[in-house]
Order: sequence, then structure tokens, then C-alpha cells
Amino acid sequence: MVMTTSRLALAALWISLGIHLWAQTDPAVVPTQWTWAYAEFQVDPTGPADSPWRITLPQLLVKGWEQPEKHVLTEPEKTAWRGKNLARQRLEIQKQLDQKALDRSRLLLGPKVKPAEVTAAEKAIADLAAQFEALDKATPQSLPESLVLSRKDAPGHEGFPSTKTSPQALELESGAYYLLTGKVKIVAGYLSVSVFLTSTLEGKVLASWSSTFAPDEAPEQMVLARRTLQEVFLGRPWASLELTSTTEGTSVEVGNYGTETLPWRGETLSPGPLTLKIHRPGLATEVMPVDLLPAQVTRLHLQVPEGEVQTLLLTSEPSEASVTIDSRLLGLTPLRIPRPLSTARITVKLEGFAPTVLELGPKSAPEIDVVLQAQTPSPDVTGARDLYYQLALATTFSMAGAMFLREGADQAYKLALAYANGKSLDNFEAAKLQYEFTWYVSQATLALTTGVFVWMMLSLGDYLNAVQTPIP
Repeated sequence: MVMTTSRLALAALWISLGIHLWAQTDPAVVPTQWTWAYAEFQVDPTGPADSPWRITLPQLLVKGWEQPEKHVLTEPEKTAWRGKNLARQRLEIQKQLDQKALDRSRLLLGPKVKPAEVTAAEKAIADLAAQFEALDKATPQSLPESLVLSRKDAPGHEGFPSTKTSPQALELESGAYYLLTGKVKIVAGYLSVSVFLTSTLEGKVLASWSSTFAPDEAPEQMVLARRTLQEVFLGRPWASLELTSTTEGTSVEVGNYGTETLPWRGETLSPGPLTLKIHRPGLATEVMPVDLLPAQVTRLHLQVPEGEVQTLLLTSEPSEASVTIDSRLLGLTPLRIPRPLSTARITVKLEGFAPTVLELGPKSAPEIDVVLQAQTPSPDVTGARDLYYQLALATTFSMAGAMFLREGADQAYKLALAYANGKSLDNFEAAKLQYEFTWYVSQATLALTTGVFVWMMLSLGDYLNAVQTPIP
């Protein structure tokens, strides 16, 4: 009897330890976020293992789920949560019961039994048993109606799908409650793709999608796959809204979702009536009711209502200047023109004045006055160039003449010096006169050359300025 009790106590100890370890891995504690993870698609073993589609397709699939949304807990999910929590509490009480039973067995098997201690142990066991029974009668646990969706990427692999392609491996890696996995197979140049949304809480596939398509259809097909899984993913019906406009600077208040600049697309809106407040630069706010259908895409192109097209008054100093847009004459100033819905380049021209180019758009002032600047005559590039070349040639000839005359003066000086040494006074006087005349003429020619050279450099500056001056 003692041996049997001892064995039972030992077995209870091992069971308690096992239950304790299992309870520690039980994800039954209610989270503050609803986590999800996604993985690379499994590639068919007969195809190329390094196919880029294994990464590209899951990235295209989750593209519309990048912004935080909320997941509405379904009744099966709430039931599963409560069941997990109840099981966890039972396991915790059972662990304590086993421990108290083990303590009681030790007291009974001890060398000296102490009745008071045995009685206390039995009372503790009875209290725990009562708690165990009370769990079934307890009020169901209160759970939040919705939780923020949060993607869990593998450490060091943020922004990319996990390499754990099986749901089991992905669950062990991420601990997420929703798992997005898929398979891809290339058949005759087409992609055969299957996508699965698995709940680790309920232990089953909640939604799936399959299709075969051409590679260039992958973006559109992954949008269809995402929309097929989206209602389960969000835990509620969804609707999509796409807004565009040709009016630059248009923004829209989309119900309680915030103000968005167009173009804009919302993938996870709630179906039903929605109020849009359209803000256009220079126009009054327009209120537009929209009814979004479940699992449908509503596309709206917002145009300026008739009768609300505003105009701009364009004036100029001096007036009667021509106004053109894209080489099309609009009229002469003062001129009232329709306010452009997007940025437009308008040219204001008047003879004798430099053209003025304006960029007008939805945010332009209602009245615009253009002060035209008198046009500077275009410089004569050809004349400046020809003058420079002529002065350069004149400088060259003048310099050569000055050098020739200076050489003649030197020769006359040497001849006069020779006559003076030979005491030939008549010849000396003639040579002297020739030297003085030649020297003076050479100096005059040198001065002229200097003046022409300065003139040439000035004309060179004029020529360079004329070349660099932009032509209006």
C-alpha cells in the first residue's frame, strides 16, 4: 500500500511537471494586438527552387494591408480564446492539486505522521478542487470586440516574407494568430497559385484562394486574392473606394477616416453610407454622400460642378499685351480667363517689352497684374565679332610698321654716327635728319598701336558679352 501510494505520488509529480510545461507554451492570454505573419510561397519541387515568384507574390498579396487596421473578433474566436484560458486555469489548478497531493503523500509516508499537517494539506486539496469545479460555473471571460492588426516579421528579415513556408514552422517562428502561406507552380508558362489564411487559435484554414494566370497578371490577381481573404482577415465585411480628380490640390475628408489628397484608394472601409467632404482650391467645400457596397470597389472621378468654375483677372502694365497658352492666343490684357484646374504656363507678350511667363493653377490669386519690362535690344554679335577681327588685324599691321620704323631709325643713327666719326659734316646732317624723322614716326606708330590694341581688347569684351547674352 505504501509502495502504491509512493508510485502514485511520483506519477502525479511527472504529470504535474508535464502539464506545467504545456501550460507555459499555451498562448491563451488575451493579447493587446492581433498578430499575423506571412511567408514565402512554397515552390513546386519540380520547378526552379530560386523562382522570384516565391517572394514577389506574397509581397503583392499583403500590399494593401500595410497600414494598421483592426480585426473584429468573431464568436468562434472568442469561444476559442475562452476555451484556451479555461484550459490554462484548469491546468494551473491541477498543477497545484498534484503538488498538494504529493505533499500529503510525503506527510503520510514520513517517519512520524502529524495529523494537523495532514488535515491542512487535505483542506488545501479540497479548496483547490472546489476552485476547479467553480471554473465551469464562472461567468465567461470578457474579451475586446476588436484588436489592432500587427504584422510580425522574422528578426533580421523585417519587411520581407518569412522563409518558413509551412504553417507549422511559421507559427513556431512568429507565434502569430493568423498565418498567410501559399504555393506556386509554373505550368506551361502560367502561374498556378494557391493562398491560405490559417488561424493558429482555431487550428484550421479559415479562407483560401486559387487561380492560374499569366505572369503579367500577377498584380491584379493578388489584389483579387487579397480581397477574397479580406473579410476573414478583418473579421468584418469590407468595401473599397477609389477617388481621382483632374483638379490639382483636391483633398477629401473620407467620413471618420481622415483627410486624403487625391488620387487615393481605401481598401478596408466599412460598407454602407459614407459622407465625403471635397475641398478644391478656390472653391466652396462640396459634400457628397456615397453608399459603399460590401466586397465591391467604388470608383469616383471628382469633377468641378457646373457653374462653379472660377476665373482669374489678368492685367498688365502697359495694357493690350497678348496672352497665350500653348501657342494659343487667349486675348489681350486686361483679360478674364478660367482658373486652370492644374498648373498651366501662360505667356504675356507686348512688342518692345520682354515676354513674361506665368505659372497659374488652382491656388493662384484671383487678380494678377504683370509689370512688363522694357526689352533691351539684342546685341549685334556678328558686328562685334567683325570689329574685333578688324582691330586685331590693324594691331598686327601697326605693330609691324612700328617695328620696321624703329629698325630704320636705328640704321639712320648708326649711319649718322659713322659720318660724325669720319668728319663728313654734310652727310652727318642728312643722316641725323633721317634718324630724327624715322624715330619720331616710329614712336607715333607705337602709340597708335597701343591705342588700337586697347580698342581691340574692348571690342573683344563686347563680343564675349554679346555671345553670352540670352536672346529673349
